[in-house]
Amino acid sequence: MVLIRERVARWIGICGLLIAGAVGADGQTAAPQSGPGPVAEPVERVSWHGEVTGSSTLELVNPFGDLRLRYGGPGRAVEASVVLQQLDPAGSRLELEVETAADPAVIRIVRRDGGDRPPDRERTDRSRADVVVLVPDEVVVVARTTDGLLESTGLESDVDLATVDGRLRVRSTRGRVRAHSDRGAIEAVLSPGVTDAAQELSTVTGPIEVWVTDAGGFDVRMSTSGRLISDYSMQVEHHDREEPDKLATATVGSGGRPLALRSRRGDVSLRRLVTVEQLAVEPTTGSER
Repeated sequence: MVLIRERVARWIGICGLLIAGAVGADGQTAAPQSGPGPVAEPVERVSWHGEVTGSSTLELVNPFGDLRLRYGGPGRAVEASVVLQQLDPAGSRLELEVETAADPAVIRIVRRDGGDRPPDRERTDRSRADVVVLVPDEVVVVARTTDGLLESTGLESDVDLATVDGRLRVRSTRGRVRAHSDRGAIEAVLSPGVTDAAQELSTVTGPIEVWVTDAGGFDVRMSTSGRLISDYSMQVEHHDREEPDKLATATVGSGGRPLALRSRRGDVSLRRLVTVEQLAVEPTTGSER
């Protein structure tokens, strides 16, 4: 736990999430701390830490903003840090809700209604929640957002990520990645040696861009009715009366690891990530005068 808390402290310092409230281990939401004066501060900070006990799967849900996943160390200890902006004129509140003994275990942001709902609530309610969760390597993750960023960095377990309009970013995730966005963009960097698991990235109309290196060793299948873009040689089949109407295959390095990139109408890009060691001349940051 000491190692995990040190990582939390570093991360909080980088992201500016100063923890001021807490959620009890029983899953009940703690009252956030308020500043002095008659008017409550609209920005609240809440944290929770505990162990996933009822399942090996953790479901994370935030329909009201961004959700970032980071590696939290070995074991089953999970930590969450949240910034809540309570901006609904009708008086509703966003709260952190935790159920560690459920199957799957759940960490989610929920809305607690208060007062009357005005007809133009969707236009006037600008409430927002931004969440960071430290995930241990013994827990599989299922994460969902609506239109916020969904990001997975450095996890060492399988992840299933989905959003409607939000952007998806994946980096250095060691387990199997399944990522889907209806209309948002997907960006992924698949580093060599990070994983041998199959990767599946898909959208309906959003673009997909994946960066790989020659040492990655992927067997790639790409499909879309949009544009196919590749820094590697690819073979393309055309299916004019179908959607998607193009199917392409490519081999990165020695191949062997399945990588599926699927979109109905969005552009699909397979990009080659070049290291400094591969360049004849190292890049410079400026010129001497």
